[in-house]
Amino acid sequence: MNAFSLPQTDSGRIELLNAIYRKGLSTPKQQLAFSTELLVYLRPFISKLSMVSEDGSCMNREQVRRVVDELLLDIVNEIYGKCVRLGDRRGHRVMAEYGIQMMAFNPFEAEDEMVLAA
Repeated sequence: MNAFSLPQTDSGRIELLNAIYRKGLSTPKQQLAFSTELLVYLRPFISKLSMVSEDGSCMNREQVRRVVDELLLDIVNEIYGKCVRLGDRRGHRVMAEYGIQMMAFNPFEAEDEMVLAA
């Protein structure tokens, strides 16, 4: 089974969102691996994240982390859906271009890690 591993830190997650956004901007609309609606949504979302991180409250940080994880899951699922149709080798390359790391997933070994199974 294939899975995606999210970065362990908040800054790593934000960096992944930035990488996806930059790749989305440099990719022609017809070749984009996720919806243009999500691409348009990413820039203001990322800029709001920096404002929230300055707040520093733990409850706020947990809420933001949940929203970021859901957004990443939506984007990764769309990209993965397109990549599955491309085949393994080409699909893995496209995923890597967006900064998404794919790995073989063994559910018996992933007790403490945050993993998104596809």
